[in-house]
Amino acid sequence: MLRKVAKLCLKCRKAINHFPGIASLASKSYFNTHGGSRYLPKTFELPQQKQQFLQHIQKKKNKQIIWIQKNKGHRGNQVKETKDLDLNKPVLIQQFVHNQFLLHGHVINIGIHVIITSAVPLRAYILDSAWLMRICSEPYDPNDFSDIKTYVTDGEHMDSSVFKFPPMKRYFDDWNYSRKQSLQAHVTTGLGESFSLAVRLVKLQ
Repeated sequence: MLRKVAKLCLKCRKAINHFPGIASLASKSYFNTHGGSRYLPKTFELPQQKQQFLQHIQKKKNKQIIWIQKNKGHRGNQVKETKDLDLNKPVLIQQFVHNQFLLHGHVINIGIHVIITSAVPLRAYILDSAWLMRICSEPYDPNDFSDIKTYVTDGEHMDSSVFKFPPMKRYFDDWNYSRKQSLQAHVTTGLGESFSLAVRLVKLQ
């Protein structure tokens, strides 16, 4: 295959579209446990990072911390207190973010596309024209985590569900807004600028 590519007289940087270490950026478990950014909740991979976790808990011994437990495929999410965690079970645990970003009382998940074209020097581009959005099917209750649909976007409410979400539906149906435009009609803060800053800091760290 490379011989065929070489015949096209492509420059070396264009012949291969991957660079060493790219898998770590695509792996949620590795990326979160090694990121070290304020934009990434504290995360541990168990049981490999059991000691690091215990040390972290010792520093926060006077604070009650809630964790979201996930399996390696980021499925089977459960919210648990520290005392209820099984530290010998092969799972990923991440500190739960209480200050959720809500849209009409529902947790919303926003995704953006980032293209990395160079590692050294680091060069990345954000696709600003399209955002991915997923909305939880049930309203968020910070005092009750018994219903996973209040804080995790399930299979029935993937990206297409945003078109059916009543507060957003008229923007799509009546005005033909995009997902990004519809969200910006509800939120006046500079989300785009915040995303850009987060991407720059996370990638640099």
